[in-house]
Amino acid sequence: IQPHDIARVDDATAALVEFRAALPDDAVAITRLTFRCYGYTYLDGAFYAPNVLARSLEQGELQAYVAVTPDGDVVGLQALTADASGGLVPEFGKLMVDARYRRRQFAERLAQQLLTDARGQGIPGAWAECVANHAASQRTVQAAGGTEVGLLLGASPQAVAMAGFEVHDEGRRSLVS
Repeated sequence: IQPHDIARVDDATAALVEFRAALPDDAVAITRLTFRCYGYTYLDGAFYAPNVLARSLEQGELQAYVAVTPDGDVVGLQALTADASGGLVPEFGKLMVDARYRRRQFAERLAQQLLTDARGQGIPGAWAECVANHAASQRTVQAAGGTEVGLLLGASPQAVAMAGFEVHDEGRRSLVS
């Protein structure tokens, strides 16, 4: 899907969206968001398994904020993912915003609320790897206080496709750390 193919919601519809912590009951709606944003190309298979997502949210392995429409549709997500090795610094990522709701600062609002909660829990910081083929996620991390420290050339498979973003390059995608 190309950016010009997506009908964006109007201001009144966007204003009805609620921003809150994700609950295990949101797992099915988060999976639907993953399909809308990535089809079958998202690298983290847990986002295609609502039962796995629900368990991760219950156990605190995944902390997330979501943007939710009045009918319960999740249209945005930003998460902190616990390090499997038990490290102190989680990954700040999993950013997804439904193409219909983009360009309304949803990512920034989700990130700000999530990081405020994390600081309140004593989490000392977070790390992120943003896609380099568009700057939206990079701007979100910078607005949250992040600093670029590197470029990982060809670190992400070309098969990962994001709905609503034109990508003309060939080969593997690069990431900004």
